Amino acid sequence: MKELLHQANTHLAIYFSEAPGKPDSIAPPGSDKFLTIVSWIGWGATLGAIVALIIAGVRFGFQKSHGTASNEEAGKVAWTLVGCVLIAVSGSLVGALAG
Repeated sequence: MKELLHQANTHLAIYFSEAPGKPDSIAPPGSDKFLTIVSWIGWGATLGAIVALIIAGVRFGFQKSHGTASNEEAGKVAWTLVGCVLIAVSGSLVGALAG
């Protein structure tokens, strides 16, 4: 009985230690148009983030030079930078999560 339990334990350990194979990732037919639209959206988001960063920086610089800058304007620049970073890493993040 002890030998039978030992063999079963060994077989289960071997079975669970083998990693399952990774399936091939194949895009469905017609997905090239969808991926083109997603690329355009990403490009537009990057352009919008750059414009927003320029506008926030100019506003902050203008108010700083006039002595009326507040933490709110600095916060806008910081949050715009956070948005830029999120847009920049979103492609890699999705790729890592999707497999």
